[in-house]
Order: sequence, then C-alpha cells, then structure tokens
Amino acid sequence: MKRKRRNSRKPTIFISWSESSLDHKRWVEYLVKCLCADGIKVVWDAWDLREGHNKYEFMLRIIKDPAIKRVLIICDYIYKAKADKGSDGVGVETRIIQQYVLENPAQEKFIPIVREFDENQKPCVPCYLNGVVYINLSYNINDRRYKRGYQRLIKNIYGRSVPRK
Repeated sequence: MKRKRRNSRKPTIFISWSESSLDHKRWVEYLVKCLCADGIKVVWDAWDLREGHNKYEFMLRIIKDPAIKRVLIICDYIYKAKADKGSDGVGVETRIIQQYVLENPAQEKFIPIVREFDENQKPCVPCYLNGVVYINLSYNINDRRYKRGYQRLIKNIYGRSVPRK
C-alpha cells in the first residue's frame, strides 16, 4: 500500500462492483485500501451499506451526489453480465449510471476499471460503456503495468494530468 498523501481536500469516490467471487471481493478490498492509503475517501457498499438501509436509495443518493468526484465501475465478466441483463444491485446502478453517461457524453465521473477481458481480448465492460475510456487493472498487482494503471487512476481522481506523447 502507498503512504497517505498530505492533502487538505480528500476526493471522495464510490465503488460500483459485483461480488463475483471471494477472490474478486478481496481484490476490490485491496484496491479500496490502497485508494484510502493514497488519501482518497472511498464509499463502498461493503463498508457503508448497513442493515436497515434501503440499498436502492443508497445507490441513487451516492451516484447522484456532487461530492462524489468519481464512480469507479469495477468491470469483470460477472459485472458486465449483470449490467447488460439489468439484474441485481448492479442492474439498479446501471439504470442510474447509464442515463447519466448517455445524457452527458463528455462526462468524466464514471470510470470503467477493467479487471478482465473476454475470450476475444475485449474488455469486459457493460454495453453502455463501450467507447468510454477505461483504466486497465487486469494485471497482477505486482506487475509494472498494474502499477502504471493505478498511478493513472490516482492522477485522474486528483485531477492531475496524465503525461501524453
């Protein structure tokens, strides 16, 4: 994990994901802890949604909250399938996010984080996110490519430019 950044204004983000497997949940939790260590306030249903809460109201409130700087959509095969089918909590989030993304084509709030690619080497992203630039974190967390993708994500969240050619 990274050292905490000294920043008076912590950006706040939301994690949209699907509990595909225990391994996937651990991967998402590791990502969340790294983001927190880098000075980012993370809203994640696994930590913030409690018994008695209405999960649909929670999702709607969080996704529409202007204080939420970014919504990271953790895309794997299961998330894509649920989003495209419109099932479970992912389906509810998809309806909310899809409307926003389609009405605001220049939006930067919703960022697909690709964890898996399909058999044709296409990123596993929901259909409504096809064409939206994603960050590839499908590599092993010790791989340089993962670290570059993670740094790109951090720069995006903090609003810093990513060097271009």
